[in-house]
Amino acid sequence: MLKTVQLINTSAFGNGTVTQVQGNGTVNGITLAGNVTTSGNLTLGGTLSGIANSQLSNSSVTIGNTTISLGGTATSLGNIALANVSTTGLTGYLYGNDGSGSVTASTTIPNTGLANSTITLGNATLTLGNTTSTVGNLTLANVTITSGTENNVTYTNATISSVKTTFPNSFLTNNSVTIGNTSVFLGSTVTSFGNVTLVNATISSVASQIPISAMPTGSVIQVVQGTLTSNFSTTSSSFVSTGLTASITPQFSTSKILILVSTYGLAISGAQSNFTVYRGSTNLASGSGANQNFVQMTAGTTISLQSSVNISYEDSPATTSSTTYTVYACSTTSGNTTFINNSGGTAVIILMEIR
Repeated sequence: MLKTVQLINTSAFGNGTVTQVQGNGTVNGITLAGNVTTSGNLTLGGTLSGIANSQLSNSSVTIGNTTISLGGTATSLGNIALANVSTTGLTGYLYGNDGSGSVTASTTIPNTGLANSTITLGNATLTLGNTTSTVGNLTLANVTITSGTENNVTYTNATISSVKTTFPNSFLTNNSVTIGNTSVFLGSTVTSFGNVTLVNATISSVASQIPISAMPTGSVIQVVQGTLTSNFSTTSSSFVSTGLTASITPQFSTSKILILVSTYGLAISGAQSNFTVYRGSTNLASGSGANQNFVQMTAGTTISLQSSVNISYEDSPATTSSTTYTVYACSTTSGNTTFINNSGGTAVIILMEIR
C-alpha cells in the first residue's frame, strides 16, 4: 500500500511531483524534487543523474594519508597497511612486511628510488650495488683483517693475518735504512757502503776485495819488491846503478810511493861510499855530486867499514805510468871501491803505493 503524503499537480493517472512518500509501493514516472525521505525501502527503477558531489553527505574517500574526491584520481598513496596483496603488472614499487619480520618488495627498487643510495668510507664514496677494491684515509680500530687490499689505511689495534698483495715501500712511513753513507730501501740489495765503523765485529770472509776507489786516504794500494843476490862494486866517483831495482804502476796520479831499501855496503880503508835512489834518471836525494845521497859510509885510513844501508823515502811521481826505482852507488874519490852485497845474501827494495 502506498500512501501519498503530499501530491502537487497530479491527475488520477499521469505525471506529478511527490515530495514525501510513506509506506511500501511502486511509483513510476515521478519526478522527485527537494529533500526526499522514506521510512521504508525506496526502489528506483530509472536512472539517477545530475547529482553533484556537494549534494552528497559523503563525497570523498580517504586512503592512508590521501583524500580522493568521488570522480577524482590519485597517483600516490601513503601510510597504508596492505595484507595478502598480489600485484600483476605493477608499475612502481610496492614493499612491506611479509609477516615474518622481513621487508619484501614487489620489484627491485633502483638507487634513484632511494633517499640515500651511497655510503662514504674514508675517501671513497660507494654507490649501493657497486664494488670497490680500494678505500683510503680510513682508521680501523680493534679490527681483524683476514685478507684484502689496503691503500693509505691507518690501523689501530688491528690484527692482519694475511693480505692479497704485499705493501709497497711507498705505503710505509720509513721504507729505508741508512748504513754509513748508503741508503738501502726495503727489499733492495747493495753490494757496497762506506763510512761505517764496526765495533767488536768478526769478519769470517769477504765475497771480493774492497774496491781501490773506496779505500780511504793513507791506504796501501799495492806493494812491489825487487831483490839483488849478487855482489856489486864500483870505483866510479859518479853514481851508477847497482842493479837493485823495482818498477811500479800507480793506480792514481795523486798516489805516493814509499821506497824502502835494505842491504849492506862496504867502504875500503881510506874510502867514502855513497848510496842513493833514482826514479828513472832522477836522483831523489838532495845535495850535489857524490854528496847527493841518502847514506854515506866513511872508512878509516887503515881500516875498512862494512855497515847496513837502510833507506826510506816517500816519492810523488804524479803519474799512472810504469815507474822504475833503482839504488845507485859511488865512491867520493875515484879509484876507491864501494861494494853492495859483497858477502852474498839478498838486498831488497820495496815500493808501496799509498792512496
